[in-house]
Amino acid sequence: MLLVSCTSITPQYVPQTNRYTQPLLADTNLSNYALVHTYTTESLQSAYESMFCGNLIHCTLNVDSVKNAPEFAGFDLNTLPIAHNPYHIESINLYRVVYNTIGQNGESETVSGGVYIPQMDVNKIKGVVLFFHPTFFAKSSVSSYNPQGRVNSALAALFASSGYVVLAPDYIGMGINKHQVHPYVIYPQVNAADGLSILATFRQMAGALNLSIANKTLPLFVSGYSEGSSYALWFSRLYQENQNFQHKVDNLNYQLRMVAPISGAYDLSAVVYNNLYSNNNLWNTEVYKTNNSLVTGALKPPLAALSLIAFAYYTESGNYDKVFNPDFFHMQCSWQFASNCSVANQQLSLLQLLAVESQDVHIQNTNNALDIYVVNKINNAAKYKFYNHSFYTLFTNSIKPLVSESLVYNQKLHVALSNADVYDWQSTIPTLLLTLERDSVVSPVNSEYAYRGMLDAHSRNLSLLKVENSLIKTRLLVGLPETDIDHLTGFVYLFIIVRNAFDNIAAPARIMPST
Repeated sequence: MLLVSCTSITPQYVPQTNRYTQPLLADTNLSNYALVHTYTTESLQSAYESMFCGNLIHCTLNVDSVKNAPEFAGFDLNTLPIAHNPYHIESINLYRVVYNTIGQNGESETVSGGVYIPQMDVNKIKGVVLFFHPTFFAKSSVSSYNPQGRVNSALAALFASSGYVVLAPDYIGMGINKHQVHPYVIYPQVNAADGLSILATFRQMAGALNLSIANKTLPLFVSGYSEGSSYALWFSRLYQENQNFQHKVDNLNYQLRMVAPISGAYDLSAVVYNNLYSNNNLWNTEVYKTNNSLVTGALKPPLAALSLIAFAYYTESGNYDKVFNPDFFHMQCSWQFASNCSVANQQLSLLQLLAVESQDVHIQNTNNALDIYVVNKINNAAKYKFYNHSFYTLFTNSIKPLVSESLVYNQKLHVALSNADVYDWQSTIPTLLLTLERDSVVSPVNSEYAYRGMLDAHSRNLSLLKVENSLIKTRLLVGLPETDIDHLTGFVYLFIIVRNAFDNIAAPARIMPST
C-alpha cells in the first residue's frame, strides 16, 4: 500500500504480475437492432475537417504538419480523403444493437452498442474494428445514442469510410443500460468481455441482414481511447491468457490481427492512483508529463467520482460515505452559490447526477454538451473543499479533500487497482501503444510503463509511439489563444495513425473463407 501526501509523488516502475478474476463469458443473444443514423461521407468530411482544424482561423499549419509528419503516413486533408475515399463509399449505416452480456456480479445485463457498416461490396470489407470508447459522463453520449458526437463521428469518418465494420460497445451502465452503475476503469475485465459479446452479436446481426460475410472469417483489430484503451489491452491479454476467451473469439470466426490502444490508464495502482493524490500544478508538470495542469485540476474530480462510485457500488456494497467526503458526494457547494452545484433546482448526489438525462436539464446533447454540464457541476462541488487537512482548487488538486480520510488505507481499493493493472504481461500479437508526449488527463507514464513491463515479460511485436503535442494546434473555443493538442482533442489525429497501422496488416488479409 502506498501512503500519499498532498505533494507531488514521483511515479516509480514496480513490476508485478497481478492476479485477476477470470471473466464470466455470456452466451450472447441478439435482442434487436435498428438503424439509427446514416452518415454520408460528404457530411463526414465536413465534420472531420471541423474537428481537425480545431477552431483555428487558418488550418494550413495543421494540414501541412500532419501531411509531413512520418507517423501520419502522408495523410492530406486537402485531398478530401473521406469524401473521396478509394473504396467509393458514399454512406455508412449506424445501427444500435441490443444484446445481453455478463455484469460485474455475474448477472445478465441487457446492453447496447453501435455497429457502423460501410455501404460497399461487403466482400471487400477489410475487417472488423472493435473500439472501446473513452469516458463519457452522460449515459447518452455513446455511439448508438449520439451519432454526431465527436468521437462517434470520427469513428465513422476514419475507420468505416476506409472499409472497416466498426463495433463500439456502449458498456454496462451506459446507453440502454442506464439503470446500472458503470463498472468504470477499476473493473476492466467485465468491459473487455462486453467487447466479446458485441462480436458475437454482430455475427447474429449479419446473418439477420443476409450479409455474405456472416459466416466468413474476419480479420479483427482492437483499439480504444482513454478509458477504453485499457479495455482494449485487456481484451488482448484475456485472448492470450484465457483459453475460454480465446476459443469464443476463434469460434466466432474472427482472427485477431492487431491491437492499438491509445492514451490509456494501464498502471492504476501506482501511476493513476498517485497522480490523483498529487498536486499537479505549473511547477511540477514534468512528473506526470502533464500538458496543462489547469485541465488536470478540472477533470480530476469527475474522473475520481466515476472511479470511486463504481468501487463503492461494486466492492463496498454501496457504502458511499466510506469512500467520499459526504459533502462532495452530496454536491454541497463551498463558498459558492448553491445553484452552482444543484441540478435543475435539485440537490443531487454524484450518483444521481451521473444518471441525469438530457431532458432533465433541457440540454440538447450535441457535441457532448451534457458531458460538459456534468463535468462543470462536479468540478463546482469540488472547488474550495477543505477536508482531510487539504484544500481543493485547480492548483491544489490532490483528491484528498474529496474522499474519506480512511480511503488511503482501504486495502480492498488497492487490491482492486492492482488487479486492474495491465502493464506486466507477455503478448505476441502485434501491439502499438500510442500516446501523446504530454497529456493532462491520462499520464503518458502509463504507456511508458506498459511498454517497459511488456518488454520485460518478453513480449514480441510491440511498439511505443509518442506524438509531440506541438505538432498540431487547436483552440478550445473561438477567440481563445491557440494551444497544443491534448487529451480532449488528441483522438482526432491519433485515429489516423491507428487506421494506417491496421491498413498495413489488413491489406493482404481481406476476408477469408470460413474454415
